[in-house]
Amino acid sequence: MSGLVMDAFGDFFGTTTQGGPFLRGTIYEISGGTEFLLYFFKGSDGEAPEGNLIMDGAGNLYGTTSLGGPNGAGTVFKYSSSFGSLIKLYSFGNYSDDGVGPAASLCLAKGVLYGTTTQGGRYRWGTVFSVNVKTQIETILVDFRGGLNGGTPTGGLVTDGLGNLYGTASAGGSVHGTAGNGVVFKLNIKSGKYSVLHTFTGLDGAQPTGPLTTDGLGNFFGTTFAGGTHGYGTVFTFNSNGTLTTLYNFTNGTDGANPYSGVILDSTGNIYGTATRGGQDGWGTLFEITPGP
Repeated sequence: MSGLVMDAFGDFFGTTTQGGPFLRGTIYEISGGTEFLLYFFKGSDGEAPEGNLIMDGAGNLYGTTSLGGPNGAGTVFKYSSSFGSLIKLYSFGNYSDDGVGPAASLCLAKGVLYGTTTQGGRYRWGTVFSVNVKTQIETILVDFRGGLNGGTPTGGLVTDGLGNLYGTASAGGSVHGTAGNGVVFKLNIKSGKYSVLHTFTGLDGAQPTGPLTTDGLGNFFGTTFAGGTHGYGTVFTFNSNGTLTTLYNFTNGTDGANPYSGVILDSTGNIYGTATRGGQDGWGTLFEITPGP
């Protein structure tokens, strides 16, 4: 389910949620068209990595497993390609209010990893957490409460480089704490202030599941799995003030339907992504969106 990360030499790194001799998932590298299996998860060190790996300037890889670890609630890990070793930085489920099930990609800023868990926390709607790479200390930054606060974040976080994190929660946004259509949120790292920037209504999208991406100019881009004009998902953009614009409404025709992952941008601002359904044969599409003037 995860995507790839590329190093300075053009080699790709990724994970599989299953497989390997222990059937718990793997870390692999593709170099020159050849695949190399780098690590096999055993269960005690994690199981079922789902989010994309990220890489620091020294070539170390960081990621999460949605299951496994001593408590079975998932882990945060560091893999050193130079030494071929994996370090378990944190295991979730150490206490009753801890997060459970980190399924999204991490964000690295000034030696600290930031991520989300889909479950757990004080209210059991998931969390935003940080893990200091050096000290391996985990801190819960946000406990999602459902309702207007949002809940069940499944996408990764992105930073604006100014000390703020942005993300989405796939549920919440409703007044009465039911599932809702999801929200876009902002977290100031220094102050700890959490704010909901946008609440999806259904007509402008519902269930944002994929990670966000940024153009580096204060604009963020993402997808919703459902909702929109036709009910089959959307591609959207918003700025740091939370003003959201729907860029495309999927129709479940040849254009596709139900995008689960996020999008990427090229140097000219074109947007690329995948839809899990629709297309000529109904098995999904790879799409490009050229923004208007």
